[in-house]
Amino acid sequence: MPLPWDSQHFEISVGQIITPELTDSELMSILIYAKENGYRLIYWATSPKRMIPLPILRSFSGSLVDKKITYRRKLSSDSTVGGEKMPSIPVQAIEYPLLPANKQLVNLALIGGGHSRFYIDPCIPRDKFASLYHIWINRSTLHEVADVVFVVPDSRNREEYLGMVTGSTKNGMGKIGLMGVQKKVQGQGIGSLLIKRLHEWLLSNGIKISEAITQKDNVQACKFYERSGYLPESLQNYYHFWIPQ
Repeated sequence: MPLPWDSQHFEISVGQIITPELTDSELMSILIYAKENGYRLIYWATSPKRMIPLPILRSFSGSLVDKKITYRRKLSSDSTVGGEKMPSIPVQAIEYPLLPANKQLVNLALIGGGHSRFYIDPCIPRDKFASLYHIWINRSTLHEVADVVFVVPDSRNREEYLGMVTGSTKNGMGKIGLMGVQKKVQGQGIGSLLIKRLHEWLLSNGIKISEAITQKDNVQACKFYERSGYLPESLQNYYHFWIPQ
């Protein structure tokens, strides 16, 4: 299926294969169709057990760019965090107002996207990756793709943010969107403070299940969610095919 937003953003024709299970011949037929119809980039999410033959990958410049892992956990008022430590420095998580994202938030969004498929894929220009996350965090603070954004201001400089997280609710489930912590304070409990505040917000809105999606290769993020009480729910491999012209 065509992806108009992605096509406009990346200035190429982008599409996505929506069927996760395909035979080699079916996959080849779709990629040939994509080439004949002028597509330049095709996304495909499939099972981690699915091995794509090397000739297909070579013919269509395909590569595995993301092992997307989905985590979930139940929420309750007496267990909003899990085993994560809280910051030793005097900081607090506050709600960001309904305003465009400032420079601090944009920088944190870029940190959060450092393991995404749009960063990992060398064929995607860095400026397109950066603008993608700039748009994402801006639409989050304007509550177009998120319902709430929490930030942790530096107690010594309130205009500097040490970390941020975006959250939303859909179909009775809470979803963690973007999350980023400044590298100089990673491992010091800022992420735990943010997720604790988000869990409290979700519970106050009647939400008792939280979901987080990250990359399996982002070991630090996976360990963080697992220490915070999240359990792996599913795993998908994402491929990008750059169709030769």
